[in-house]
Amino acid sequence: MKRRVVEIDNDTMAIRSVRDLRFPLMTSIALNIVAGCVIALIFLQERSFITIYKNVIVEKVVEDMPLTDSAIVSELTHLGCVLPGAALAQMKIETGHFKSNICKENRNIAGIRTSKSKLVIGMKNNHCAYATYRDCLRDYVAIQNRYLAKIDGRYAEDPTYITKLKQVR
Repeated sequence: MKRRVVEIDNDTMAIRSVRDLRFPLMTSIALNIVAGCVIALIFLQERSFITIYKNVIVEKVVEDMPLTDSAIVSELTHLGCVLPGAALAQMKIETGHFKSNICKENRNIAGIRTSKSKLVIGMKNNHCAYATYRDCLRDYVAIQNRYLAKIDGRYAEDPTYITKLKQVR
C-alpha cells in the first residue's frame, strides 16, 4: 500500500501532492551510519599497514688497522712488501712514530707525496690522503713494486737480486 503525501495551503485550503522524501531521507541516514561505522573501524584497527619513511644518512664506517708494529708488519707481509721491517722503520721516521698530523689526518703512514693510485682520495698538506691506513700500505707496496721493477738487473751484479730481496721476510 502506497501512501500519498499531501500539503495543504493554509491561505487557499488547496491540497497539493508533494514528493515523499521519507525514503531518500532514511536511505541517506542509513548510508551515513554505515560510512561512519566503516571509518571508525578503519581508525580503530592497528595501523600496521601505514609505513612512515624517514631519511637516514648512514656514514660508512670503514674498519681500519691499529697503528702497531706487529699489525703494520703483518699487513705489509700480506701485501708482499720487500723487507717489511725496513719499511716499518721508514714509516716511523716519516710520521714521528705515527704521531704526525699527516699520519693522523691523511691516514698516510708512509709519507707519500705523489701517487696516481685510485686509493688516494685527495691531497692535504702536500701529502696524499687515504681513506684507511690499509689503503696507504697498499699504495706503498705498489710504489715499491714499480720502483723495484725499474732497478731489476741494474741495481746489482746478480740478475736475480730483486727476486732474492722479495723472498726475504
